[in-house]
Amino acid sequence: MKNRFCFLFAALAAIFWLPAAALAAGYPLQIDHDTFATVSVRIQAAAVLAQDQAGAVNGDASQGGNNYDFFARRIQLLAAGQVTPALSFMMMMEQGRLGQNYSQGTGMQTADAWVQWNMSEALHLMTGIYLPPVSRNQLTSPIYFIGPDRPILENMLLESPGLYEKRDRGAVLWGNLGGLQYRFALGKGAKSQVLGDETLRTTWRVHYAFLDPEPSYYYKESYLGKQRVFTVGYSYDKQDRVSLDPSGNPAPYTAWSSDLLMEGGDGNTILTILYAYYKYDWGNPDRTGTDGFYLQGTGWTLTTAYLSAGTQPYFRYTDWVASSLAPGAKQKRWAIGTNYYLKGHESKITFEYESVGFEAEGPTYDMKNHGIFTLQFQTAF
Repeated sequence: MKNRFCFLFAALAAIFWLPAAALAAGYPLQIDHDTFATVSVRIQAAAVLAQDQAGAVNGDASQGGNNYDFFARRIQLLAAGQVTPALSFMMMMEQGRLGQNYSQGTGMQTADAWVQWNMSEALHLMTGIYLPPVSRNQLTSPIYFIGPDRPILENMLLESPGLYEKRDRGAVLWGNLGGLQYRFALGKGAKSQVLGDETLRTTWRVHYAFLDPEPSYYYKESYLGKQRVFTVGYSYDKQDRVSLDPSGNPAPYTAWSSDLLMEGGDGNTILTILYAYYKYDWGNPDRTGTDGFYLQGTGWTLTTAYLSAGTQPYFRYTDWVASSLAPGAKQKRWAIGTNYYLKGHESKITFEYESVGFEAEGPTYDMKNHGIFTLQFQTAF
């Protein structure tokens, strides 16, 4: 632990003192006018104090002390570009939670690997391994988060076996029609609960931008004043026979989310408001995920942030109302923090305190009321 602590904070100190002007979002590789790529590295390193979360260290998951953790939340290696104006690509490898307590980490895995046929601004066809359009947050890269990580509400999404962090494999048709953007995906999704009986996963999303457009397939939680944004969106996700009802019979999974992003200001100060609502139906109120949390129910999250002179204090509230009546099923979280931007999203420091509370505490230490302090350093080059 001591060696890991010293190594990590030496790296964090180097990142902190590196001149912001020396940082860049990738290295361009230009072959000719039409053929090019950008190669980049993204790193998020965190120091975390989780109160009453160290029970497993003594072999008793029902009791907990403080857990002091120092780890790399994400290390991403990314290459993106185009072969011709009509054919683009993206490949990203990611190592998650390297050195985290009570976690083996993910190892370096292929996260995204897709090619895209660009027929027009109104028509793109993406095929491969991709982030499905199941919510605004799911289509936001972690480097553009206001807080350190995704809200807990994203944990209830359907997972595809063998793929990294809620990704899917298949094809997405998407495009922009003025301020309206549409996305429609057909994917492999999860395995059927009936052997040999596979079904397709269908996911679609629409959003409308009333002010500056958000034309990319991916989003940002904050544009740091570079755009005036007022966008509303709706997503829907469905796959049959991938859950089990209380009697053990195959049941469908459905989920939908709606969201709103407003951001604007006078150039010196920027106000951001981000809201999202989720509803999940697994055909079984007591279905749990691999992390033990209950998957069926409704929830919402609200983030407000205020940016001035490179400092962005923020507040986030999340409410998860699980359908299950079991202890530990329903939870509320609030977080207060601040970002200090050295060079936009490419270099920043985040400090956050998050309070996690349960309507009725569950049997394990991670389902008991606790607080989490996080200091996170982020760089991209």
